[in-house]
Amino acid sequence: MARAIVRDAFPLSEASHVLTLMQQITMLAPLLAPLLGGWLLLLAGWRSLFLLLALIGAASLAVVV
Repeated sequence: MARAIVRDAFPLSEASHVLTLMQQITMLAPLLAPLLGGWLLLLAGWRSLFLLLALIGAASLAVVV
């Protein structure tokens, strides 16, 4: 579905760049998330993980609305 959205939203000359960027983010997120989560867990405790996820969810909702 992401390919179809990129194909519809961007001209062909930019589509390959956008798809490459999406692939890089898709590869980096699973690598960085546990690392950052572990640091947050050590620094602020397990409840901070839920607080961070709630903040990210609220920010996402605000952007969508």
